[in-house]
Amino acid sequence: MCSAPTTRTVWLPRPLLLEAKMWADTWDPLEVGGVLAGYVNEAEIVITHLVGPGMEATHTPISFLPDHAFHVAEIARIYRESGGTCTYLGDWHTHPGGLPRLSPTDRSTLRQIAQDPEARCPKPMMMVLAGRQAQWEVAAFVQMPKQRRWSREMPVTLCVW
Repeated sequence: MCSAPTTRTVWLPRPLLLEAKMWADTWDPLEVGGVLAGYVNEAEIVITHLVGPGMEATHTPISFLPDHAFHVAEIARIYRESGGTCTYLGDWHTHPGGLPRLSPTDRSTLRQIAQDPEARCPKPMMMVLAGRQAQWEVAAFVQMPKQRRWSREMPVTLCVW
């Protein structure tokens, strides 16, 4: 029995990781985040753009609410400037003082993105930076499509280059 390929590797350019860590350091001890854009190449995700929180974002020690209008505009700009090659892949955010794993809210958010036709992202990813300044651990997860009555978030290999 054959199944569709599953995403197992996420490629992240080192400058984008450093940018995420800069945002994390700037906002620590509050959460911060944004969106990721790029493309899917067979069973791999290639991140080409990292967008910050936006001016209207809300930051607390245990939550982050993005500037949705800013993110929609930035994804549209990236899509247009890339000639339709790069599109929305998912979100990134921090867990200051926490662990690099998904919270129940993160899991719910991934499921909502996967089911939202406007997101056009049936297998969204989420990158989490956890820890404290200059010591951020990073992990990435992909929401797998619903099979039968359940879906799951799968940890993936994050390759920084």
